[in-house]
Amino acid sequence: MIKRIFWGISSFLIISACQHDQLEVDVSDVKTTTRFHRFDSAFFNLDTTNFSEGLFRLKQDYPLFFQSGATDQFWRFQRTDPRQVELYQRIKEVWGNMDEANRSLNYAMKHFYYYYPEKKDITFYTYVSNLDFQYPVLYAPENEVTFVALDLYLGQNQRYYAHLPAYLAYRRNPFFMIRDCMETLARENITPLREQEAYTLLDAMIYHGKVLYFIEAMMPEAPDWMITRYIDEHLEFCRQNERNVWAYFIENNLLFSKKDDDIRRFMDPAPFSKFGMKFDNQTPGQIGHWVGWQIVKSYHRNNSGTSLKDIFAETDSRKFLKLSAYKPE
Repeated sequence: MIKRIFWGISSFLIISACQHDQLEVDVSDVKTTTRFHRFDSAFFNLDTTNFSEGLFRLKQDYPLFFQSGATDQFWRFQRTDPRQVELYQRIKEVWGNMDEANRSLNYAMKHFYYYYPEKKDITFYTYVSNLDFQYPVLYAPENEVTFVALDLYLGQNQRYYAHLPAYLAYRRNPFFMIRDCMETLARENITPLREQEAYTLLDAMIYHGKVLYFIEAMMPEAPDWMITRYIDEHLEFCRQNERNVWAYFIENNLLFSKKDDDIRRFMDPAPFSKFGMKFDNQTPGQIGHWVGWQIVKSYHRNNSGTSLKDIFAETDSRKFLKLSAYKPE
């Protein structure tokens, strides 16, 4: 199944290539190879009749998973817990041997090391989280490891996600997993929003636009729907109404607003953005992220000599907007 998913993605490559020319770089000299280390498979294939012996070996191979000091009895329960066993069986059906996912991860990480050659190698582990929706992907910078919960990428129609709103269940599709890995790295390598003082809507838009641009840089062949996690109708709305959306922000003096409500209605996860207009239900949630992405792309086009790192490090949003010369047609 996952092979068809990743092959389906490849059909977008030619279509999307013209959109990402500025980020097309030669990564052939990047020698680092990255793949997923399958703790999920290693753990759920332990022989329950010789569990203690198998667990001892697993602790040597995957020490990071055992730092909490949990007892062997705890791990035996995890191994035999019916829901987790079922989740692992579903992971096998959806993800198979992950060869295609490994190729896609390796390609994205070659771009990461191209832009950040000084970074230490990052190790990626897959595991069964028992549906811990708070952390689909977790990066631990102190150990340079990323943990990916495969049970949170089984497909939007899985019954495990039935309680989620449709727009959040959509994010549980397998083709967003590597994209989400790149988003997690983005948040570690982009100067964050100021935590000790209020920030403006423009600050938030540009920050989240940088996150999307980081994902695009690591996955330059990915279609826009994958980068944004928008359905086609929502992407089309953004493209057709970019000028009107920008005019709305300007005319309502929202760009420099620090009001929580102004920021939430355009930046927070939601089924749609809240303009207070009759077309609201046609809009995607977090439309401010998309607008911020367009500003960042415009900045790079108009400041082509600026490195990606410098783009991500610039924190003066007014200056950033001015230098971007952003003006939707």
